[in-house]
Amino acid sequence: MAIALDLKNTNHKFEKQNPVTIIKGKKAYDVLKCSCGISGKRYGFTDTIWLDGRISKKKANNCPDCIGIKAIEITQCTAVGKAFENLKPGTIHTVIDAPEGANNNGGVWVMGEGEPVKVLHREYKDSPCPEDIK
Repeated sequence: MAIALDLKNTNHKFEKQNPVTIIKGKKAYDVLKCSCGISGKRYGFTDTIWLDGRISKKKANNCPDCIGIKAIEITQCTAVGKAFENLKPGTIHTVIDAPEGANNNGGVWVMGEGEPVKVLHREYKDSPCPEDIK
């Protein structure tokens, strides 16, 4: 049984393998492969990739190349101040532990300009494994 993954909500870093979309019968698809070795097919221009059912759900849901690394992509930042200047929409940041005495309720902590800052849940989305943190 095939496993469906949402490309926007996975820590796998899939890259298209075929230069031109493959057409077999009435189905058009692209082959996508992650750096960890798993691959699947994306039909049309959807955000869903279909993995072979022989892949374990554990490996499908968590890229072994990204274990222990959590990153977010900023969608908006309403906070003001020098510490928040690097939190621009589209930038990717590694999540860090909350400073002593602080918590993650309502958001996560990332490194701002010179100090840790909290990003609220409505201001980010999960990001794939970070290679080039901005």
